[in-house]
Amino acid sequence: MRILWSITFLPAVILLAFPAITLAGNDEQGEQREEARAGLDRITVTAQRIEESLQDVPIAVSAVESETLEQSGIGTVDDLSMRVPGLSIGRFNPAQPQIYIRGIGSTDQSASGDPSVGVFIDGVYISRHGAMDLDFFGLERVEVLRGPQGTLYGKNVVGGAINYVTRPPSSEFGGRAEAQLGEFNRQDFRGLIEGPVAENVNARMTLNRNKRDGYSVNATTGNELSDENSIGLRG
Repeated sequence: MRILWSITFLPAVILLAFPAITLAGNDEQGEQREEARAGLDRITVTAQRIEESLQDVPIAVSAVESETLEQSGIGTVDDLSMRVPGLSIGRFNPAQPQIYIRGIGSTDQSASGDPSVGVFIDGVYISRHGAMDLDFFGLERVEVLRGPQGTLYGKNVVGGAINYVTRPPSSEFGGRAEAQLGEFNRQDFRGLIEGPVAENVNARMTLNRNKRDGYSVNATTGNELSDENSIGLRG
């Protein structure tokens, strides 16, 4: 009789004590999460068309801020693909990047084709491949949303979305400039100027110029291949 009573009584004690242990553990874990969140730098994103903390967004999103872009040498979407999980870039036509998120993208190279990964600049949809390949100089951050985003970004955004968010212009006059030189006569220049243009109206202008000789030669014609000669202006 004592053996039966011990077997029956012991689980009851454990079951009664277990909820108290679980609740205490949950409270402690909750406090630890709040402390950890308070210690992190707040990253504000607009992935859901409103400003909110990256920690609170219920979407698989990667946000790369301007400081990280500059320190990591991320200047184009090709560079970005090496730092963001699930993002890859292909180029059959050098002027039209093929963007894939989680393996979903489009190989359509026609001028009128709609890509499966949507690209947006300050919320404005960029519908053509060639216009997506802009220089990141002067951006505030880049957001990469993985997975279908049809609810907020349109029916064609089935692979994901990339948001380019430009930095607001300053009310004080100023500017920046960068220059790089490299092999194959590489010459890169990037600069911006900003300041007030009228009462309560500020503006910013960004310019980039990239030039490089080709590093291969067509054996038949002797022409250089894989060269670069581009210029971009954003206001």
